[in-house]
This record gives sequence, structure tokens and C-alpha cells, in this order.
Amino acid sequence: MFGHRVDDDIKEKISALKERQKANIPVEELFLLLAEKGYNEDVLVPLAALPISEYVRVLKYHKGDDFELMRRGFTQYNNLANPNPNHIEIMRKANNALQQIAKESLANELRVKRWGIAERLAKLQLPTAADAAVGDPDLKMDK
Repeated sequence: MFGHRVDDDIKEKISALKERQKANIPVEELFLLLAEKGYNEDVLVPLAALPISEYVRVLKYHKGDDFELMRRGFTQYNNLANPNPNHIEIMRKANNALQQIAKESLANELRVKRWGIAERLAKLQLPTAADAAVGDPDLKMDK
């Protein structure tokens, strides 16, 4: 700092504090950051780990600009050619939350369909648990 030597133990403490700050993004903030930082691991990883109940709660609670910001964040992966596992998990959980909300009224059902997440998930050729257990029959092993 300004020409003075900083000890290694101080550097380690500063790094640890920075890491703790990154890890402590409030749940509400994660959903709001998704549109702006939807490819940042600091947002993706904790958001993908949240339970579906949090998605439902946040989607039902927010209105107006915040809701539109979240909607933009969730739907940004609809056109992604190769979504990574975190993107897919977020889409799955958002879709599950939206399906729960859709059951509450016909109006909600119609609104949810416009998001396009269910359609995008249907187009992804995701391996199922059964596929993983059987293995790929097209792969040939040399004996």
C-alpha cells in the first residue's frame, strides 16, 4: 500500500474477507442480479443451489420493475445454445416454481406459458437417470 510492504498474513485476511463478502449475497439480491450477472459464478452457483420454494416465494413476492428484471434473468437462457449445468438447474427450478404458480389461477397459467422456459427445457436433450445407468450404446469399447 503506497510503497509500504503488506505482510502475507494481512493479505490472507483481506482475501478471506473478500471471499466471505462474495459468498454472502442475500437471496433476494441473487434473483435481482441474474439478469445483469447471469453468467457470473458468484450468482449462478448459489442460485442453482436454492430450493424451489425460494423461487416460488420470490416470484410471488416481487412486482413491477423487480419482477420484470427477474423475468429477464430467468428467460435469458432460453436462446443459449449450450447452457451449462447451472443454467439448466436454474431453468428447471424456475420452471417448477412457475408451474406451481400456474396452478393457482387460469391467469397465472397463461402468464407462465409466455416465459418459454418449459419449451426450452423440452428442446434440450438432457440425459435421464436411466440413460446414465445404461450407458451410451453407440460407444464401443476396445477389447
